[in-house]
Amino acid sequence: TKIKPAITDAIKIHGSSYQLSDSNFEDLVCKFNVIQSLTQIRQGSPILKEMEEQGEIMIVGGIYNMKTGEVRFLANAF
Repeated sequence: TKIKPAITDAIKIHGSSYQLSDSNFEDLVCKFNVIQSLTQIRQGSPILKEMEEQGEIMIVGGIYNMKTGEVRFLANAF
């Protein structure tokens, strides 16, 4: 599935002894998934990437907390 690369990256940092129920691991997978999505947007749309580079737009990732409704934005995720 599309989230597998994020899981692979999280395992590299968190270690292979992770548990899917571990909230730290879940947070890391979520963060990597957002970062990979931002990368795909930039790679898939040269126009958006150029507009971002020229300061015309900002491409920003966010993580939505289903329990609190809070959105945590990832500033400078790269």
